[in-house]
Amino acid sequence: MKRLFSALVVLCAVASAEQTITFNKDVAPIFYQHCVVCHHPNDIAPMSLMTYKEARPWAAAIRQAVVQRAMPPWHANPKVGHYINDPKLADKDISTIEAWVKAGSPEGDPKDLPAAPVFKDGWHIKPDVVLTIPPTTVAAGNQDDYEYIYVPTNFKQDMWVQAAEVVPGDRRVVLVGGEAAVTAALVYAPARNRTAVQAAALAGLTLVLVVLIWVTGLS
Repeated sequence: MKRLFSALVVLCAVASAEQTITFNKDVAPIFYQHCVVCHHPNDIAPMSLMTYKEARPWAAAIRQAVVQRAMPPWHANPKVGHYINDPKLADKDISTIEAWVKAGSPEGDPKDLPAAPVFKDGWHIKPDVVLTIPPTTVAAGNQDDYEYIYVPTNFKQDMWVQAAEVVPGDRRVVLVGGEAAVTAALVYAPARNRTAVQAAALAGLTLVLVVLIWVTGLS
């Protein structure tokens, strides 16, 4: 009877170890697929999630953000169409992250960690046209400051835009949250029936891009 009890204890311990959700085995693959395109060093997010050491201090905040589906950010109407680049997490991925945090956010075996994605500096797309945005001063302490920056394209005819990307000159003030942030950089073509001041900026141009930036200055 004692031998049988010992065997059951060993089996239960092994099963429990195998079911433990860890960063290296379970969470890192989710981050690598859905999060680190922004959350890697020197990019638009306020912190990197590439390593356990970087992600662990943010575990509780990560859990809250994914459970509330605030992250990864995606604002398209889910009732209208399907997008191949929709970054939303599957329910099982959210459950995995939630269970990891509730278990104390263990690191796990380093051998379980998959190869990390490699990111290059500069463009994520291959631009056909590069438009330079005039230098803009971001004052320290500003809160929710919307800046409208008119950028002439000098196009001679109407053009379809397939993809667009904003590459900042100083990423210290281009983040998604944190002490210094540009939460969004939205690019769109303004209508031609604007105010007199805006109309002057549009004079002689077929298309003008407006970059709308939500900033908080450096602390």
